[in-house]
Amino acid sequence: MPSNRSQQLNTKRKNNLEMVVINYSIKGVTESEYENMCNQVAPAFAVLPGLVSKVWLADKTNGVFGGIYTFESGASVDV
Repeated sequence: MPSNRSQQLNTKRKNNLEMVVINYSIKGVTESEYENMCNQVAPAFAVLPGLVSKVWLADKTNGVFGGIYTFESGASVDV
C-alpha cells in the first residue's frame, strides 16, 4: 500500500510540473556573503504560491550561481 507522501507525489506528477532554471554571475561577493544573502531570501521562496521546490546552484570556481525552481503548473510560474 503506497504511503500518503507517495500518493501526493504521484498526484503532483500528473499536474504537469513546470521547471525554471535561472543562472547569474556574482562578482565581488564572498562565499560567506552569498550564503547570508541566500539565507535572508529563503523565507520568501518558502511562501511563493505554487512553488514545490527550489534547488540552489553554485559553480564557485566560475562565480555562477542560481536555482532550479519546480512549480505546480505553468500558471504558477507566471504569478
